[in-house]
Amino acid sequence: MKTKKKTIIYHDSTGELQKAGSLEKRQSFKVIANKGTWYQVQFGKKKGYVKKSDVTAYSIAPSKGFTNNKGKSQGIITIKRSTSFVTTPYSNGEKVATIFKGAETSIYSTEGTYYKVIFGGRIGYILKSAAQLEYSNEIKYIQVTEPDAALYSIKDHRYIKIGTVDKDRVFLRGNGNSKYNELLLGSEKVYIAKNDAKPLLSTKISNFIVESKSNGINILTQSTVVYLQPDETSATAGTLLEGQHYNYISKSGDWYEINFMGRKGYILDSNLN
Repeated sequence: MKTKKKTIIYHDSTGELQKAGSLEKRQSFKVIANKGTWYQVQFGKKKGYVKKSDVTAYSIAPSKGFTNNKGKSQGIITIKRSTSFVTTPYSNGEKVATIFKGAETSIYSTEGTYYKVIFGGRIGYILKSAAQLEYSNEIKYIQVTEPDAALYSIKDHRYIKIGTVDKDRVFLRGNGNSKYNELLLGSEKVYIAKNDAKPLLSTKISNFIVESKSNGINILTQSTVVYLQPDETSATAGTLLEGQHYNYISKSGDWYEINFMGRKGYILDSNLN
């Protein structure tokens, strides 16, 4: 199908039709279902709708710029400001549509400063700066956004503060819930509030610890700094409070190596029992 005029595309994720974006005049899109006076189209992993009266059929379907495969989603974004959906990940890409503020859609890859998305069955791109990456099952990394963000464990169904993590540090994320990211300190599940961090699609850090064998358990006799290298002049990752126990991976000289939320962390043995 192609639009006869600038055409609104709707979604019904709330149970009621709401405006998600608009297609430019004479732009083509793919119909996935016929729904009375509406055509149903693909909008990321969701479904969108356009009025039949706003569009007309092609005699010969266009062959470029469309996909039959939804692909594997890398994450979900929310549009922060209404933004152009263009044909290439460059400033001179042809504008096909506008996606409105507040709309939510899946992303399938990143290309420089652009996210690759699917809108009306068409492959296109939107600026990263116009969207906010949301937490979803696809997100494997977080970056701490607040200074001395609290680190918690759960005891007797309560979140108990056991330490802090440094701003800008990137960690390996597990599951979580609506308010907290779940991570691993040694073999113990720990938590950072989602409001204290942001999701990341990827990171340049390559030496994450996915699994680590424990060689023993230590208890902190005082609050202690966790370093990223076995050197007191190296960068730090956070602090653990007195009385906390954890599994360590190995010991070398005065240092214990631990799994600090997927990162190699180091603690001086003078702070341990």
